[in-house]
Amino acid sequence: MGKQELRREMLKKRRGLTSREVTDKSAVIAHRVLSLPCFARARIIMAYNAVRNEVQTGGLIVAAMSVGKKVALPITDRERKQLIPVMITSYPGPMVEGAYGIPEPAEGNYAPVHVKDIDCLLLPGVAFDPDGYRLGYGGGYYDRFLRDVRRDAALIGLAYEFQICPGVYADSHDMPVDIIVTEKRVIDCR
Repeated sequence: MGKQELRREMLKKRRGLTSREVTDKSAVIAHRVLSLPCFARARIIMAYNAVRNEVQTGGLIVAAMSVGKKVALPITDRERKQLIPVMITSYPGPMVEGAYGIPEPAEGNYAPVHVKDIDCLLLPGVAFDPDGYRLGYGGGYYDRFLRDVRRDAALIGLAYEFQICPGVYADSHDMPVDIIVTEKRVIDCR
């Protein structure tokens, strides 16, 4: 099986999840993330708005903000093929449909944040391997973005257990995550 076949298979499995399964599994994953020391220490967290049955992050965002953490979400610049992190001022707050149908904070509901200020990143993926490499949707947005992140920032991949594969056809430029959290376990990839 090649990279494209793996991506198709994983997306098909994820689409097959019921909304109840997504909610229940995401709640367990969120509970595990909240107990991670690197998450507890972080002052500024970057999350993502979940789409198409990705692990939900809304509960994590609300929990982080409720204890005084600052939360950033990405805005996708398709022209430059890059992610731009922005600090949200409320959640859930006004959102607009961004690139690829992903909700993004509406103007006026965010402030600029520098990528080097982010302490912890919650990352989506189509699949992950035990070494922390992630298979994304193929646009390379996160791969390019992660090159600019501080070396000591915690990179946490959020996935369902079925998304953990023996290998994801990582390239030399791919950046592995430090930790993968599923509904079954926490995988330390460092």
